[in-house]
Amino acid sequence: MPPRKLLPLTAAGPREIGGQPLVEVPAPPPFLNEVGRRKFEEVAAYLVDLGSLTAGEVPMVEMFAAAYSRWAAAEEMLAAGDPGWRVVITRAGTEGTAVPSAAMLQSKQSIDQLRRLGAALGLAPVERAKLPSIRPAGQEDEVERMFRDAGYA
Repeated sequence: MPPRKLLPLTAAGPREIGGQPLVEVPAPPPFLNEVGRRKFEEVAAYLVDLGSLTAGEVPMVEMFAAAYSRWAAAEEMLAAGDPGWRVVITRAGTEGTAVPSAAMLQSKQSIDQLRRLGAALGLAPVERAKLPSIRPAGQEDEVERMFRDAGYA
């Protein structure tokens, strides 16, 4: 029988999960461009509303916004006429293999970063369900209370 999964709350109260949730949206960092600042404010406001953003996650939101900004810039380059691929000419003067352009590579790398950071932040519903919820001390979870009353906690 596998060991029982630890719950984010115990009968004594919530476990420490990176500090207390923020109640206000933090200011975006100065190094982000306008696209990054808007994405930072949007994601941070969403996470604050969920009650899942702590001071420990703010740098991850900054990285998410920076990756989003790079992805948007790469997509603008692709939309402006960058074909996304270029053909390499061999030493013999014949066409070789097609290789991705810098914009295409940047777009792909940024998408990979966004996927990983978004999962870590709980931005997708399936990922949010995996994250422990952060509740203020004293606020009891009904399901946890039900298990405790049944003698499981």
